[in-house]
Amino acid sequence: MTETWGYAVDFPGGVGAHSAYFDYVMLYGDSRQPELTVAFADPEYSVIEGQAAQLVVTLNYTATAPVTVTYATAESLATPDRDFTPVSGTLSIAPGALTVDITIPTLDDGKPEVAERVAVLLFDSEGATLGFQRRTVLVIEDNESADPNLLDDFEGFHPFTVVTGTVTLNATEIAAASPLALPGQGAYEHVLQVNAAGASEFVRTYPVGQDWSTHDGLSFWFHGTDSGEEITVQLLDNQSTSTAEVAPAEWVPVWSQEFNEPVGTAPDSNIWTHELGDGVLNDVVGWGNSELQYYTNSTDNAAMDGAGNLKITLRQVETANSDLVCHYGMCEYTSARLISANKAEFAYGRVEARVQVPAGAGLWPAFWMLGTNIGTVGWPTSGEIDIMEYVGRIPNEVFGTIHGPGYSGGNGFGDTYDLGEPVPNVYHTFSVEWSPDEIHWFVDGINYHNATPADVAPNQWVFNHPFYVILNLAIGGNFGGDVDPTLTYPKEMLVDYVRVYQAVDTAERFEATFTDDFAGWRKVLIPFSSFVRSAEQPVGAPNDGLTLTEVWGYGFALPESSDGTFYLDQVRLQDLQYYYLPLVFKTNS
Repeated sequence: MTETWGYAVDFPGGVGAHSAYFDYVMLYGDSRQPELTVAFADPEYSVIEGQAAQLVVTLNYTATAPVTVTYATAESLATPDRDFTPVSGTLSIAPGALTVDITIPTLDDGKPEVAERVAVLLFDSEGATLGFQRRTVLVIEDNESADPNLLDDFEGFHPFTVVTGTVTLNATEIAAASPLALPGQGAYEHVLQVNAAGASEFVRTYPVGQDWSTHDGLSFWFHGTDSGEEITVQLLDNQSTSTAEVAPAEWVPVWSQEFNEPVGTAPDSNIWTHELGDGVLNDVVGWGNSELQYYTNSTDNAAMDGAGNLKITLRQVETANSDLVCHYGMCEYTSARLISANKAEFAYGRVEARVQVPAGAGLWPAFWMLGTNIGTVGWPTSGEIDIMEYVGRIPNEVFGTIHGPGYSGGNGFGDTYDLGEPVPNVYHTFSVEWSPDEIHWFVDGINYHNATPADVAPNQWVFNHPFYVILNLAIGGNFGGDVDPTLTYPKEMLVDYVRVYQAVDTAERFEATFTDDFAGWRKVLIPFSSFVRSAEQPVGAPNDGLTLTEVWGYGFALPESSDGTFYLDQVRLQDLQYYYLPLVFKTNS
């Protein structure tokens, strides 16, 4: 109301003729000028990668004296100096001016990616108070199309979960100026570095069989050393039985994280990804539950304890000495949330962890799973399986729950198990046995909850597809509840192991070889027609030929003579091109 030109009184239609009387019209309100604040004009900005983003910082009205405020990029799902250039500095808004811009350069990395989010913060204002919108999010939109035939590009991690022999695998970054640069690569490229000493193999498996039958072969870039060695490429084709078809009593261990590394070791980045911040990067501020913790990727919050456990540590923050911003102000706690998305994913089986939870009202440790399709269908349509949730305000009980469309949040379908004593007193084993159309929950081997489609009808059952694993320690929020003000910190969630049990591997093996008889990078193409049935097969493997309609994995096997380092990149399904040319016969007349 800075320029009001009048006022009017209106009567609703249909009231008929009548008289009304007015007197002593007054304007009510607070005539004092509001506090001068400085904040971002919008909660979110977007930019196409490779372009510079412009973020607007604004006052709520013009000032008569200069206003200064510092700014900085903060936590992000994008990689600094690869996806964007981090910025920081001090802005000055001149007297009479209302806004000023922050410019953030973004970088085109030439890789198809999901949109990546970067938090940008304001600090230390002078001449004005920081407003509510002191934090904004920059969304970097990708401009590349995904290659549906690209199986693995090793960008930051590798997917080979079955590794035998003396071999180590690392996703290594190569700059364009490096002698190891891949032909035609962008500024940076991650490749798989393989260090081998003797016979070994590494295999990538899929949670469900993949249909490769419309493709002609497998290709990959290989950096040879001209060793003369024959390297075997393996395919895992049809299984005679799958986990979905086998009773739980017949399941065997197929995957585990035992956490036996030395004290202070970070979680394996080939298995676990750290979630970051208070949820703003995931577009679920407060993690959807008004939680109080800020998740970091620091070993201060997640590391091996040296005694065979992963230790997730919740710490109290000295807010006066911190630059961490949460949805409620300066963050009061840090913790960790680890997810196995895109790295270790499973469809059915027994998923189990042995955990000791911390005690205290307000604490909320959890061991749970989300559907791998969450990025396309969203939550709760993706499905959520809470294998174990514990809230310290209910010290003797644990919760097991499923969430889906029509039965999510406080309306999830679940149950509790009362241990008769405080859950944090000792370690407990928490698990689900999960098959098509049924899930069963256990604590220390005792079945206390079961779910089938009938339990959520007429709503949709959304659990017959792959899921990934999550471990986290939260505090406060809608479910965690009020935090006991007498709690002392840090608080620790100890995870002895995470294990998965499934059907015995019966996939039929096929193999083909190529020879390392060149130096440097070369694209290797192996037609599927070159693969033959392997001499060694798992017990129970079918013998029905290479159908490629249900591929359960692929891998590489190295000979006994292997000794040294080679590199691998961009494993693809290959479609061969066939050209049919007319034949022209020339005759002498």
